[in-house]
Amino acid sequence: MNWEKIFELKSKGENERVEFKTSPFLKDNDEIAAQITSFANRYGGKILIGLRDEEALQEWNAIEGAKIDRDKTLLHILNIAENNCSPPVKFSSDFLESEKGDILILNIERREDIPHAVVARTHNEIKKRIYYIRTVNGKRLVNNRLLAYMFKNLEDPYLESQFVIGFQYTRDNLYTSGSMFDIPYYCIHNIAPFIQQLKENDIKFIKKEEINRIQVLFVELLPYAMLDFLSRYFRSSWKVEIEKLGAFTTISPLKEVDKTELKLEDILNPPETSLLSNLSLDIKSILSRRFSKLTLPPGTKFKITHSPETPPTSIIKLTRENSFEFNLSFCTDSWMSGAGELTPLYGILNTVEERMKLEELFAGIFIKTNLSCQFSFPDIDDPFFDEIYQWSRLIIDLIKENWDWNMIISNLPERKLFTIENYLKKILKIIEK
Repeated sequence: MNWEKIFELKSKGENERVEFKTSPFLKDNDEIAAQITSFANRYGGKILIGLRDEEALQEWNAIEGAKIDRDKTLLHILNIAENNCSPPVKFSSDFLESEKGDILILNIERREDIPHAVVARTHNEIKKRIYYIRTVNGKRLVNNRLLAYMFKNLEDPYLESQFVIGFQYTRDNLYTSGSMFDIPYYCIHNIAPFIQQLKENDIKFIKKEEINRIQVLFVELLPYAMLDFLSRYFRSSWKVEIEKLGAFTTISPLKEVDKTELKLEDILNPPETSLLSNLSLDIKSILSRRFSKLTLPPGTKFKITHSPETPPTSIIKLTRENSFEFNLSFCTDSWMSGAGELTPLYGILNTVEERMKLEELFAGIFIKTNLSCQFSFPDIDDPFFDEIYQWSRLIIDLIKENWDWNMIISNLPERKLFTIENYLKKILKIIEK
């Protein structure tokens, strides 16, 4: 640590990981314990002692000017970290001296296990525990909801999942089919209605630049297909219980809760810059036959965006002020003719002629998918946090289970059995003739 780094930190101001204190801070044992436990309970961070926090004061003007006895002060803080905090807070230190004044930097380590508490002891027995956490607005007391989360989790709440959505289609009419290769890829029913409504001129337009335009087509259609998919589960409530019995799925609302309803009229048409705007597809008309509404947490705002930049990307964005931001993004990954290694047909064709014929008939596209949910909690005490966290996890689990191509393929029978099954089908066709 040097003065240049000190001035850099000062110019950026206080945040979740940085706090500025003047020397009177060292006389307040309770405040020292509260500050170091709050940092340890979040990301860890730095407390710079001997530095004023006024934004207008920068570089040497921000130095308080106090002289600090480094060894005595560190021994004092170490005693507080071990005896006034439970578990003890770990930290290291840096020290800078100058004619303008001294700076003591406490480098607080992030907790490794249970949350740290400021404690009051009587004859070595802890009589009271107080928990603090560092937020964008400084330290704050921990309530029961946050404390329960902290005891179960070390990290801030954040959900993310990345995977690939795969589609096989017939190259003459661009149709997709979940049963084309006996793959139980049921989510295909959510996107097939859009593909089946393509007119002859639409297909000709796409096939002029098939490799590029077919990928963009699926990327831009996926948000609407995903809305159709999610509305199946969250039509009447965003808090549901899902039970699977064999091939049947039962969806039961848990209880009547506050909600926001996304209806068909709330969904905007694709922008003029999108590929879809060049086609004859009426997105809302197609959705209207399947989609009635999607129930979301109260106050949730909804938006679909299409970016024509490279790689083309579409995003469903769900946001609730002071609560969460949920992004479901789709972007192009790859295209291949015929049967690639990720399909069960790979390796069962014996001749070059068979493979070339397959390449003329079929192709596959793969779409990178990223699902992420960032929460405002614990910086903001959201009363809906627990319910929204579970709702977000449920959405991600449902989408992965039904749309993750690699997961679908990995759950298929062994490739060898699949090969035998296909050969048997060929033999049966010969017998039928």
